[in-house]
Amino acid sequence: MMANKRMFSVDVVETDAFLDLPPKTQALYFHLGMRADDDGFVSSPRTIVRTIGCTTGDLKQLEAAGYVISFSSGVLVVTDWKVNNTLKSDRYRKTMFQNELALLKESASKRYILSDNGTISEPIRNQNGNQQEPQYSIVKDSVEKCRLEQESNAAVAAGEPDTPPADIFTTFADGDGELLQALQDYDRMRKEKRKSLTDTMRRSLCQQLDEEFHRCEWVQIIKQATRQGWLKFYPLDKDKPASTVPEFESAGDQISRIINDLKRKNGVIE
Repeated sequence: MMANKRMFSVDVVETDAFLDLPPKTQALYFHLGMRADDDGFVSSPRTIVRTIGCTTGDLKQLEAAGYVISFSSGVLVVTDWKVNNTLKSDRYRKTMFQNELALLKESASKRYILSDNGTISEPIRNQNGNQQEPQYSIVKDSVEKCRLEQESNAAVAAGEPDTPPADIFTTFADGDGELLQALQDYDRMRKEKRKSLTDTMRRSLCQQLDEEFHRCEWVQIIKQATRQGWLKFYPLDKDKPASTVPEFESAGDQISRIINDLKRKNGVIE
């Protein structure tokens, strides 16, 4: 049976480094710590993020600060787990994530760090929080990201067609069919308005959803923008001010808008 009590060390949570994190990010750390198994692994971090009203941005801050390590399988581990918790052997139950555990080793200060396998730069986080040295950096992923960006830029320079929206939106939807459909409908609406999305715009919209809105609202927010013909996303039930000039307004649209405004002021049209 897995132990059902979890602890947090003041050596971790009362440092300047931790207390400088936003309150929501700190709260997420405690929730992850409470739900971790006896080796510090959390099987469904994204579900926890959504459940407590945080965003993946909060999770990314924890990872960037070195408090968690995420794996490609979707699980994560709390790096200070063994600093926070000491379990009796008769209460300990080993993690089911043995493949991920095999990628880790324990530092002299009892922190999980990624093994030296040629793709990882090891972090060192000072205990007093006054200085933070290089954080976790997955070099392989960074190189791959850079390569993809270079290829994308080269394709644009060569006049190649933009990446299909499904490639970006499908990745963002992560298996959520309803979310993907809403994104594709919005993309179609933009094309019909002759204000088609570029890859940069698609990524920006996905980032806006992730950072500004709760996951449970995404579909309705996208549908609202599609229905209203908006060029970005707004909170639910919040109408855009009538005086707001649409983004990317063409010269023709701008002239028509000004003429109509003048007609209304002069009582020509209502």
